Parts: sequence; structure tokens; C-alpha cells
Amino acid sequence: MALFPTTLRRLLKTAGVTQVEFAKRIGVPPGLVNDLLTGRRKPPAAKMAAFAEGLGLRGQSREQFLDVAALAHCPERIQRLIAKRLPDFPEG
Repeated sequence: MALFPTTLRRLLKTAGVTQVEFAKRIGVPPGLVNDLLTGRRKPPAAKMAAFAEGLGLRGQSREQFLDVAALAHCPERIQRLIAKRLPDFPEG
């Protein structure tokens, strides 16, 4: 399941920013953003608020993004169970 990478990719596209632009905006190396988009790394919990801010997320969209980021740290079996119960979350 690639719920976080799918979500991040969709949000970057919606915001109209490239990986490099986004990395500069939030102060992380472009390689980190690429690793997150390819699923090689899990989202760093300490940076997720900055990611949400950099994407311009507010309210429910922000909370949903932070939930998806936290979910990425759960076992895949748990991720699948939760994703099935939350129809607003994009499928990975």
C-alpha cells in the first residue's frame, strides 16, 4: 500500500509545485521528498506540520494529511484495514 506517497503526490499536483520547489519551501533535501514519494522512507513525524503548512493545508485537509502520515508508521495490515474504513482517503 502506498497511501502516504499517493496522498503526497496528489497534494503536490494540486498545489502545482514540483518536488524540488516543495523541498525548498519546507527546508528539506529534495532527496527526502523523492524518497517519500517512492515509498523508500516513512514520513518524518517531526516534519509533518511543516509539510502540511508547505502544502497550504488547513482544517480537515490538514488533519487528514497528518493522519495519513501517522498511518504510514503502522504495519501494512493495519494501514489496509483503516484505509478501507475511511472512504475519503485515496487508495494507494
